[in-house]
Amino acid sequence: MKTLITLITLALITTASARIGETAAQCQKRYGKPTSVDKEKSSAVFKKAGLLLHITFWKNKAHSMTIRTAETDILDNGKEISDVKIQMILKANRPTKKGSDKKINWKKSNIISMDKNWQTEGEELYAQYTTIDNLFMIVTKEFIDHMAAKKAAKEKESLQDF
Repeated sequence: MKTLITLITLALITTASARIGETAAQCQKRYGKPTSVDKEKSSAVFKKAGLLLHITFWKNKAHSMTIRTAETDILDNGKEISDVKIQMILKANRPTKKGSDKKINWKKSNIISMDKNWQTEGEELYAQYTTIDNLFMIVTKEFIDHMAAKKAAKEKESLQDF
């Protein structure tokens, strides 16, 4: 019975494993029609296998995803995401080395924290599971850099006539 439950859980996780780098059309094919779309922020929310996936697209590819359970607690936070699910999602989002089919591994951060943090060996991707609100996020370094530059430009613009 325990083996059957494990197999069913793995099957559900595999079907809900988000993929950084996919297009909006590929995400829709994988997860179905989005439950909401924010064209201004180039993002969409999908629901599959008991998970809500908020995916942000940039340069026509998924560069950031925040995952939580659809089921919430009394504070409207998602329920805890198991380590098994987190590991399956990390595995599904391992990038390949340039010019190769070899997958790049994730390594867990040694930082002492309540949260769990990972990065790929080449630091192309970062992941974090925040234990307070049970959110799991994967983001590309390229997108982090883009958003930091966008924020800096906005700050400079706000003080232009200061």
